[in-house]
Amino acid sequence: MTDEQRIAEPEGEEKPPKQTSGAAEALASADGRGKSTRGVRTGMYAASTQSGRLPKGHRKLQRLIDSFYQGWVEDLGGEENLTSAKRAVLWVARGCLAVFALGLEDLKNRGGLVDGQGNVSDVVKVLATYGNSLRLHLTAVGLDRVPRNVTKDLQSRLEEIAATEEDENRDDKTEN
Repeated sequence: MTDEQRIAEPEGEEKPPKQTSGAAEALASADGRGKSTRGVRTGMYAASTQSGRLPKGHRKLQRLIDSFYQGWVEDLGGEENLTSAKRAVLWVARGCLAVFALGLEDLKNRGGLVDGQGNVSDVVKVLATYGNSLRLHLTAVGLDRVPRNVTKDLQSRLEEIAATEEDENRDDKTEN
């Protein structure tokens, strides 16, 4: 038993391991520390996952993570315009996205957020933490979410209404 497991589980209170999906097992065993009885926590320390590289068997997710990373780089003006600090933050953001992707895959395989006993999955905490970290890292390099303007000014809206009414009146006259 590792020191981490001893801290997580007081002596005399051994718990049976939870049933996990392939994604959870990949996360938990990716660093060779074995499965955690508290969800996928130990897999978060895997150097490969932290750097944005998923375990074998997740090619489709890996392509998605790589395409997001390339999009971030392009949005910031390309590799030649990245400072070393921004490159480092993007590297960490890529790792957050990898962990987040595996967590979502695990929830999908489990069939939802709640197990058969009504307990919320431990993966939800991981998703909240890494999702927020991802957002903060992307904001730090200047990739803020910019909401699009879906509201129209009053004048253009009045013109649309008038045009619609004219069309309806024209249609009514041609029918009579």
